[in-house]
Parts: sequence; structure tokens; C-alpha cells
Amino acid sequence: MLFCQQAISYNIPLSGVIIKEKANELAAKLEKKSFKASDGWFQKFVKRNGLSFKTASGESAAVDVGAAEQFKSDALPLLIADYSPQDIFNMDETGLFFKCLPNKTYCFKSDKCHGGKNSKERITVVVATNMDGSEKLELLVIGKSAKPRCFKNIKNLPVIYKSNKNAWMVSALFEEWILNLDERMVSEGRRIILFIDNCPSHPNIQQKLRNCRLQYFPPNMTSVLQPLDLGIIKALKVYYRNKLVRDQLNAIEKDELLNVNLLQCVCMLADAWQNHVKQSTIVNCFVKAGFVKSDNLICINENSIDNDPLEENVFRSNFEALAEQGFDSFEDYVTFDDNLCEGAILSDEDIIKTVQEQSSIDNDDDEIHSVPDDVVDNETISTPSQNQLEDAFQTIYAGLLTSKKLPKDSFSKFFDLKKTLLGDK
Repeated sequence: MLFCQQAISYNIPLSGVIIKEKANELAAKLEKKSFKASDGWFQKFVKRNGLSFKTASGESAAVDVGAAEQFKSDALPLLIADYSPQDIFNMDETGLFFKCLPNKTYCFKSDKCHGGKNSKERITVVVATNMDGSEKLELLVIGKSAKPRCFKNIKNLPVIYKSNKNAWMVSALFEEWILNLDERMVSEGRRIILFIDNCPSHPNIQQKLRNCRLQYFPPNMTSVLQPLDLGIIKALKVYYRNKLVRDQLNAIEKDELLNVNLLQCVCMLADAWQNHVKQSTIVNCFVKAGFVKSDNLICINENSIDNDPLEENVFRSNFEALAEQGFDSFEDYVTFDDNLCEGAILSDEDIIKTVQEQSSIDNDDDEIHSVPDDVVDNETISTPSQNQLEDAFQTIYAGLLTSKKLPKDSFSKFFDLKKTLLGDK
């Protein structure tokens, strides 16, 4: 089925003859000598996977603006009619060169992530949120190492972390992610609809889901129909890269060398996502994509999508302090890796390996890999002592007491966190 999924995603025509021939080839490579892709097997395969065969209407890899507008006006209102904005979600992946700084532009821009030293420093970030921006799901970060050395002593992460050799989303990871989300929705008594793009790493497993409905965008239209592609992922990268630039400037002032490791990366991503990407940005991007329920949702227009948050002068000035070569603008720096591969066209060997590894993917997290120094940093976090924690809380407490602007629940949250880490002391 992986072969069919990626063929459909890349608009490659399929026929019964092609599918049966490919099935026989894969079976031979798997040494399944008794297998034969007969007509009977093919009919069962088609029925089991919900395939249908239609006459192709011609090539069109470019966005059909008219068809996209028709989808917005005709199909989309019907799809979301029975769901509240809180239960309408969009999920997508984005590639990220997580160590990239403005003065490293050229080597990164020339790296197509098919090898080379810089490809070791990329990850894939899976982003999902609902229509009214009230629920930003925990980020899923996919790296290359199951146990990076910088994760030593770390018991909890602010993101979900998974790994495979290419740091790509694969069908097994998608299935695991969506099944966990479905289980959560069952426990909460919620029914949601999740909009995703139609790519090989997003298999249709609707029959396994109880409270999550999968809805695929029409082919070749995600750039104009998918809310995450219309500014939400961009905002996440803005805040992440601005933090990188600020840290680099601070390191320069201290005459130090900034070397970001994967642990620091996931912490900065989680902070950018949960604390800085604005609800108004999310709402406006969903509205721009045609997700409008006027009875339930008011569009927040405090900033336009294009200018939020790129108009903030501090972001640009921080960037300009470092941009001696490479990027022409801060926006160029933010978006240069938007077209990185988050998945791949799988060879027969890749398909076979993916199938063989699906059953063992959960065991990856318990495996400690020996990772070369040039793949991840060897910086680790030591478990703080009781006295170190108490000193840290005293500093934070002083900051709360002397802050001019403080949310009402700040002290209660502080005391809850202190009790969690220190107990009743």
C-alpha cells in the first residue's frame, strides 16, 4: 500500500497490472515464495484499502485556483458544518535546519538534504492546531538519533520526540501519532475532524479511528488551502530563529561560541509554539484558507497574517547585527528551509525496511545509540541538587515579587511548580 500511496501523491498513474507486478516484485524481495498477486488477491486489496480507478483528466501539478476556490465555497462548509471550531484541526510537517544562523547561509542553502555534513543537523517538526487557536497540540519532533547524548539524564521533554535514519515523517509514525490523538479524543468524549495533505506518509487508516475523522485536502492545493501553510508554521520559525539570533548575539558579547544542541532546539521550539505563536495568527490563517463559521468564530484582525510578527523591529535588528553574508532579509532566513523533504519517495528497499520496522518502532525509544560528535552535541544536563533547585526558585520568586506586570495566577502556578519539584519543603 505504501507504493500506491506515494504513486497517488505524486500523480503517477496506476493500473491493476502495475499494482500486481509491483506486489510480486516486493514479495520476491521479501522471499515470500508462496505469494502470487492473482486477480482475486487484487480485488481484495482494492476493497481492503478503499481504492478506486478513474480516468486521468490531464496533467496539473500546479495549483488550480478555480478548483481551490470551489472547494472553499462548496465542499469545505459541508465538511466542517457538524464540528465546532474547537474540534476542527489541521496537521502538517516542516523541515528545520535547527542550528542554522545567518552567517551560515550559503552552505545550508546548497544542501538539499540528500547527504553532506549539514543534513545531519535537520529535523522534521509536526505541527497541529485547531481552528480557533485554543488548542495547539504538543509538537512532534523527528530526529535521526533515538537517544541523543544531550538527552542524557532527561526524563521529560516539552515535545514528543521520535527518530529514524532520515529524520522524516513515515507512515508508521503518522499512524502512531493519530491513534494516540484518537484515543485522547475518545477519553474526552470529543469528535474531531483533522485536515491533512495527501502524501505517502499520511496513510488512510480511518477504519482504525473512532473519534477522529481524517480529511485529505485535494491534490496540489495545500499551498492555498492548508492553514498551517498560510502563516502558522512561518510564525513558529520566526520566533525560533529570532531566539537563535539573540543567543548568538549574547554569545558574541561574552566571547563564546554558540553551539545549539537538539535538547536546546526542542525546548526553544516548544516555547515558541506554546508561548509566542498568537491565537490571532492561527485564527486568521484558518479564515484565509476558507474555514469560516460565522456563527461560532470571530476573526481576530489585530495584525495581518503577512505582517505578524515580521513587523517587529527587534527581530529585524537582531538579524541585521549578524547578517554579514548570505540571507538578504530576515524573512529569507525564516523561510529558506520551507521546501525541505519531510518524507520521501520510497524505493523498494525503503518500503520493505519500513514494513519490517513498523512493529519495532516503539522499541526505538528504549535503545541507547552511540552517536558521533558531529551528529549531536555531547552537552548534557546534570540532575540539579535540592539546594540548586531551592536557589533557583528563590531567584524566580524575587523576579515575581519585583515584576511590574504579572498575570493573576502567576504565584499559584509558581507554588504548584515548586511543590512538584521540591515537595512540601
